[in-house]
Amino acid sequence: MLYEFEFESYNWTMENVKMNFLAHSESFLQRWNEDYEKPFHSHVYYELLFSMADHSAEFYYENRKVTLFRNDFVITSPYYPHRTIIRDREKLFSFGFFFKPNSQKEKLRQDIHALLRDAFSSNDCIIGHGDGALESHCLRLKQYASASDALGEGCMVASFLLVLFHIVEQLQGSNGAGSFVFVRKGEGQAKEGGHSTRIPSDIASMINNLLSESFMTDVTPEDISRTYYISTKQINRYIFNQYGKTFLQRKTQLRMNYAMKLLRESPLPIEEISEKVGYHSINSFYSAFKVHFGVTPHRYREGELPTKSTAGEGLPKPQ
Repeated sequence: MLYEFEFESYNWTMENVKMNFLAHSESFLQRWNEDYEKPFHSHVYYELLFSMADHSAEFYYENRKVTLFRNDFVITSPYYPHRTIIRDREKLFSFGFFFKPNSQKEKLRQDIHALLRDAFSSNDCIIGHGDGALESHCLRLKQYASASDALGEGCMVASFLLVLFHIVEQLQGSNGAGSFVFVRKGEGQAKEGGHSTRIPSDIASMINNLLSESFMTDVTPEDISRTYYISTKQINRYIFNQYGKTFLQRKTQLRMNYAMKLLRESPLPIEEISEKVGYHSINSFYSAFKVHFGVTPHRYREGELPTKSTAGEGLPKPQ
C-alpha cells in the first residue's frame, strides 16, 4: 500500500547552511496502527520521530526493535531502511529535514553546516531519550501544525529549529541529559556523495506514477527533484536502469505509445493528437513519430504498418 504524502517545505538560511524543514500530511497524525504494519522503507531526507507517550510506537531497524516511550526520539539518515508500527497515532510526530552548504563569501561567525554534519551525517540512525525541554519544544511545534499565514509558518520553523538544535545540544553532551544509541554507517555499502545510490521503493513508484501521468507535459527531472527531494542524477540513473532509456527517451516513448493509441482508436485530427501528447509543433510530432515507427502518423492512420518500434510495446495494426 502506498501513501503519497503532501509535503510543505519551509526553508531557512543562516551563515553557511541551507536548511529545509518538511512537514507532511501525517506529521502530527499518523495513519498506521497495529492493523497495518508499515513495511521497511527509506526516505531521501532525514526523518525525525518524537514520542509524546509511552508505547507510542515500535521502531524497527536492521534486525532490532525499539519501543518508543515518552520523550524518546529517532533520527534516521537518508536511505536508511526502517519501519514503525504505530500504537498511539496522536502521540508520535514525524518530520523530515535536510541541509546543504550555503556559499557564504562573508567571514563566518559560526560553521553551522559543520555542526549539523557532525551531529547527523556520521550515523545511519540515532535513538535517544530527550528531556522536558525537548518535550516543551515539540508541544510548541504541534501548536503550529495548521499554520496558514507567514507568522504561523515562521513560528513553526522557529519551533522546529529549537527541537533540532536542542537535540544537537544533547548529542554534544553539553547539558548532561539523555542517553543515545548510535547506528554507525556500515562499510562496504554502495555510496555516492555520502548517500546510497538506490532510490527508495516508495519514491521510485511515485516517479513512475508522475511520469506516466505527466508525460504529455514538459515535466523534467528537475521538476521531480523539487517534488521528491532527490537528485536529478539519481532520477536519470533510475529511469535508465529501469527502462534502458534516458528520461527524455522514456517520456517520448510514452508519448508515442499514446499517440499510436489515439490514431488507432479515436477520430481526433492529427494536429489535435499532436497537442494532446505534448508537442507544441505538429512538425516535431511528425518527425518523432516517424523516427519511432518508420511511418508518418497520416500513413499509419490510413493503414500502413509500422516498419520498426523503438517504443518497445508492440506494433498494433490500425483499424
